[in-house]
Amino acid sequence: MSQDREQEVLKAAVAHGITNPRELANFMAQTTHESMGLSRLEEGFRYTKGIGQIPVAQAHRHGDKVLEAARVEALHGRPDALAELMYGMRKDLGNDLPGDGFKYHGRGYIQLTGKANYTAAGKDLGLDLVNHPELASRPENATKIALWYWDTRVSEKHHGNVKLATHDINGKENGLPDRLKRFEHWQKVLTPETIQNIKEGKLGQPTHADPPHGHMVPRHHTAAGYHSFSTTGHGAHVATQAHAARHPLINEAGHPSHAMYEQIKAQTDKLGGAKVLGFHSDKEYTQALANMTWQARASGLTQVDHVMETTNKQNLVMIQGDLRDPAQQRELSNKAQASQVPVAQSTQQLQQDVQQLQQTQQNALHLQQQKSMSQGH
Repeated sequence: MSQDREQEVLKAAVAHGITNPRELANFMAQTTHESMGLSRLEEGFRYTKGIGQIPVAQAHRHGDKVLEAARVEALHGRPDALAELMYGMRKDLGNDLPGDGFKYHGRGYIQLTGKANYTAAGKDLGLDLVNHPELASRPENATKIALWYWDTRVSEKHHGNVKLATHDINGKENGLPDRLKRFEHWQKVLTPETIQNIKEGKLGQPTHADPPHGHMVPRHHTAAGYHSFSTTGHGAHVATQAHAARHPLINEAGHPSHAMYEQIKAQTDKLGGAKVLGFHSDKEYTQALANMTWQARASGLTQVDHVMETTNKQNLVMIQGDLRDPAQQRELSNKAQASQVPVAQSTQQLQQDVQQLQQTQQNALHLQQQKSMSQGH
């Protein structure tokens, strides 16, 4: 699913007129970063480690106690109160009615937030986003919105500059290292020849051999005379077929997190399994379980004792600890999104997270050693 999305965004961008290789690489890098590799179409409100994670200053306006209660409600699949604290009744966003905070929360690959932005984008794109904001989370509209955002919010002078474009989109430099990595890879791929092939409709079907960092890699088909592309969807760090052949996947015995995968599977099976939970196939179910395993590990869970479905049927909540224990740890996963992420992607993302954690720990140890040595002198 996300492989198709990547191709569609790329083709739409070229058709829109983004044909300069450097600008196109920057656009794709920014868009895939903002959307976790085109896999996220809607704001999740999943702040699992406390209110300190919530990046919106206005959310604290009614005090930390109120915000914490709303954060916990959001983890149970009820984000309305948290969205209202973050975005409600904010003139800068055009939200002037109760409920606008959630109604106009972030949607799209480069997310629209606030009634004013929904109004402006809808007017320019011919979409009734004010009365039907959910339209912004449809992939075809998310692509249009990303291009609209690029045209209206990113200065033309910044189109080829990752750092400056990041400021235009984000207001800060959040995620800049990842954006730069994505940009570097896209630059290698999107040559003038490749862009010309896209213009001429020679973008082939995705293969199963993903590149080292998960973006499209041209593969020459001499018999057919055109480029085929391998794409990925959940960001820039996806397992290659060769990697998968050498290392077990999350759902395979031998993977370090396979035990947690089995814990999650056992608990979700108790809820009725794939069909009862609304997955369309066993493949989707397996992909969801693997992605949930990654999310659980990334949030700090070391085991999963329970899995519950939210009342709106859209999410699954993984719980570590006793259900009656206030100190239990929780992580929420959106079923629709998790089911579309290939197992290899979740496996590689988990590996990347583990490596980053190890590197962070090594850096901290190195700094501590240097400090001790300097104090010794």
